[in-house]
This record gives sequence, C-alpha cells and structure tokens, in this order.
Amino acid sequence: MPDGDLERFTERTLTGKALRNEIDQVREQGWAQAVKEREPDLNAIAAPVYGANGRLAAILGVQGPAARFGRKKRESALPLLLERAEALSRSLGYNERVQ
Repeated sequence: MPDGDLERFTERTLTGKALRNEIDQVREQGWAQAVKEREPDLNAIAAPVYGANGRLAAILGVQGPAARFGRKKRESALPLLLERAEALSRSLGYNERVQ
C-alpha cells in the first residue's frame, strides 16, 4: 500500500484521490453510500450523528445485499435515515441544522 492508500476489498473500493474526492462530496451532501465497495454483494448508506460539541459522535447506517438494496431502495430509505440521524444528534445535545 503506497503512501497510506487503503487496501482494496473489491474492484470498486475507493482509494487515493478518488477516496478524497468522495469524502469531500459526502461532507457536502451530508450522507454517504457504498455500492459494492466493501463486499461484492453489499450496498450501504450512512449518515453522521453529532454530539453536543458539534463533533462526530457516531454513524447511523443501513446496509443490505446488493440485489435487495439497489438504487431505488437506497433512495427510498435515505430520508428516514437522515431524519433518524438528525434526531439522534439532537438527543445528544446537537443544536445546529444537520446537513
């Protein structure tokens, strides 16, 4: 692994500059997804949970087999995931608007 690149788990695992670009996009949109990146048959979405100090306290995620958690199912699950992550943040004392 040259210069701190992460190990690839599948051919879709992001590393290096692609990973840095993805992290920037995730920060901007406020949630992340992984499509066959960790395991060939696994898709996931996740959202941050913030603590009272405004720092990341946890990550709330949903994952499932790619055949049953495709694009439409992920899009359908995303609003509830974001709502729950924001509710958790507020319960931890976070008072800012979660992106």
